[in-house]
Amino acid sequence: MTLAQHKGVFGQFYRRMKSRGGGKYAVCATAHKLAKIIYTMVRNKSNYEASKVSISDEKWLERRKLWLTKELAKVDYKLTATIG
Repeated sequence: MTLAQHKGVFGQFYRRMKSRGGGKYAVCATAHKLAKIIYTMVRNKSNYEASKVSISDEKWLERRKLWLTKELAKVDYKLTATIG
């Protein structure tokens, strides 16, 4: 199974990076993320902790909404939420 098909944290990260900069960019960014994690584990003699690596879907969606709101504000478009 490849990272593009993987349902875990690194698969999500890979797909996000691929949409941002293409396949080569995604491979390099994912490899860099893995290298940083492995280096930290070796340096601190610690085990892998998935909670430190991943970002929750809710937190990611909140960041995404904030970013989109800022982008809309750049073009003078106001966004209002309505319940209905």
